[in-house]
Formats: sequence, C-alpha cells, structure tokens
Amino acid sequence: MYTLARLTLCIMSFHLLGIAQVSSYKLTPAAKESVRINYISSGDPSVRWENGYFLAVRLQPEYAIPVTAFDSSGTKLFETSLSIDGVARIHPDGLAISSTGSFTVSGTAFSADGSFVSFIAWLDRTGKLVRVVRLEKFSAVAMSFVGEHLWVVGKAITYPSREEAPDHDMIRIYDRQGKFEKSLLPRSTFPARTFHPGRLAFLASNGKTVVFLSAELGYLAQISQDGTILGIQTGPLPASPLVSGLAISENSEILMSCQSESLDKTQQVSIYRWIQGSGSWEAVYSTALKHPGGYRSLMGFDGDAALVANHSNPLSYNWLILERKP
Repeated sequence: MYTLARLTLCIMSFHLLGIAQVSSYKLTPAAKESVRINYISSGDPSVRWENGYFLAVRLQPEYAIPVTAFDSSGTKLFETSLSIDGVARIHPDGLAISSTGSFTVSGTAFSADGSFVSFIAWLDRTGKLVRVVRLEKFSAVAMSFVGEHLWVVGKAITYPSREEAPDHDMIRIYDRQGKFEKSLLPRSTFPARTFHPGRLAFLASNGKTVVFLSAELGYLAQISQDGTILGIQTGPLPASPLVSGLAISENSEILMSCQSESLDKTQQVSIYRWIQGSGSWEAVYSTALKHPGGYRSLMGFDGDAALVANHSNPLSYNWLILERKP
C-alpha cells in the first residue's frame, strides 16, 4: 500500500547522502485546476492516483473494507465494500488502476481459524468484484499498471512462518484476466541484508518505463515495458524521513516525495528529482507545515504535470510543473 515508509538510513551530510545541494530544477504551480474529491480522510485511508483515477480504501471494518473510486475531475464512480467468501478479515496492501478503469486491491485475507493467503482483487468501473487471484507463496507490497498488464512487487514467503523464501523474482506481471505471465528482478540482484528490498517498496510507471524504488536500501531500478532491466543504481536517500510517493513523467523524469517531523511538530515536506546516470537525488521543492496531518505527498504524473496531495478534508490535490531554473 502506498503508505509512508520509514527509512533506516542514518547518514549525516548531504554530500554523503548523494543529495545534490544546489538544484537546477524547481517545481512551480501548473496551469491546471486543482482537484477536490468529496472524501473525508478519517480512518487512516490509503489513496492511490494512477492513469487519471483515484482509488481509496479504508482498513475498517476488516471483514468488508470500504473501497471508493473517483475520476480525474473528482466525480465519484463507485463506493463499495470488498469482501471475499470464507474470509473473516482483510488487510489491504497495494492499489493500482489501469487506463481503462480496472481497479485492483492487493492484500492478505484471513480466515476464522487464523489461516491466511495473499490475493489481488479486480473491480470494474461500477465497483463490481470481477475476480480474485490467489498469490501462491507471494506477498504483494506495491502495484502499477503498464497498459493492461499489472506489475506487482513483493516477496516470496514460506508458510506458515511467512519468512523470506530463498532467491526469487521480486516482480510479477499479470495480464488483464489476472493470469500470471512472467517474473523478473531476482532478489539476489541486491545485497543480502536484514530486510527484504521489497519490504518498503514503491512502483511507478509512465506506460513505457517502470521504476522500482527500495526505500529500505536506496536502490532504484528502471525497467522497460517488456521486462528488460535498463539499469539499477543506488542513490542514498535523505536521513530519517518518510518516503510518501514516487512518480515518473511522460519524458521519464523521476520524482520522490519525503516527509520528516521536527521536535516542535513542524512537518518538512520535500520533493526530489532523480539525476539520471549520477545515482543521486536533488531537491526541487520544500515546504514546512506546522499543522498536524498537513503534509503533501506526490501522487503521480499526467503528462509533464505532477499531482501533489494536500491531505486536507475533503481531500484536495494540486498540479506542479518541473522547470529548469533560469
């Protein structure tokens, strides 16, 4: 699920961090109307924006989690409850939406006896449950659509311990019917660490390139739509923030949003641009917010305009353009 992921990197200087101190770019307001959706963000919902749609899910009630979808103007498409026969409790993990309006929710389903299984559920534009795919010994963390193909990042696990399985592919690709097609990005690509690279993972796509970010290890992988690994680099992330979003534009600009909080409860929000080929990030936007819950997070791109969430009530979103400084 696209919730905030706490980083464990503790590096003290911008130079060592791989964060460029002087940026040649900045984010400025775009000439597009802000978007407001009639959705109160109580109950700690997860909200995803992809391919011109919003999808929101709440954690309660666990036996039938509320799922709500909106179009690009903020008009509600459906509001439904996701429940699965024979399941007593559902914990959602990831959300994704295709350009044709296929809405997907991944998570873990628990039966009354305590047994569990990971799954992906497909819903149509009316909120009707179309199919549920059981993930055999695989736990999904994040998802993104590339055309009508669903890309899922996660980890292979053993049952019933849920421990990490031996070397396995971290990304799986499913077709529009929910049929598994192939997998890629072996776990052994990354150093053996205490935590799995996909544990705090983000996945984003512009329809041509898919970007995988391990917020645990700082690795960023770029992959073509046919599954070819274009490159993997490590760019250490800001010390002790929360990563709140990852997005890639039509022309392959990659942005990441982060949040941190000071002792006086002031929330610092920053958006960074990935410098291709350098293995480093540069700050292109920063603001300090003193009211609780007022952080902004990066939702995605529409062409070259980045959508940023204000996290107000009801929810509102603004568009920003990445420009070179004069």
